[in-house]
Amino acid sequence: MKYVRGYVNSRRIPDKRALFIEISGCKQGCEKCKNISRCGEEGQELTESVMTETLKTFGKTIDCVCFVGGENYSIELKNLCKQVHKSGLETSLSTVLDPSSIGKQLTDELDYLLTGRCDSEQSALKRDYCPFADTYDWVEAKTRTLTHEN
Repeated sequence: MKYVRGYVNSRRIPDKRALFIEISGCKQGCEKCKNISRCGEEGQELTESVMTETLKTFGKTIDCVCFVGGENYSIELKNLCKQVHKSGLETSLSTVLDPSSIGKQLTDELDYLLTGRCDSEQSALKRDYCPFADTYDWVEAKTRTLTHEN
């Protein structure tokens, strides 16, 4: 799994300062894609050691790590999310896919899910645990719709 860039954004996930890591190799083929650089296989390897160094670099300046795309690397993303959680940070995935089409194996490791195209409106969903059932329900994180930051 490779990534093409990372950036910090404090507006896309409510009340969180998140490091967004754009995963390359996107296969969604959205018309008029705003992140065309992610469609190829270029980029640097995103390994657990790279993630360790990245988390050390950003330290306590971030609250969350958001992976932009990469749904086709669900096992790798799940492992990176576990690593992020061990460092005390939350995790997120930004995707154009319907939340129900993302495997439970990955969603169990996510705290937030940004859904919708990133060049239009996105909704931020937060995982709220229901103590009376063994399921997670995704709910709107806030009553506002978030837009892509250029």
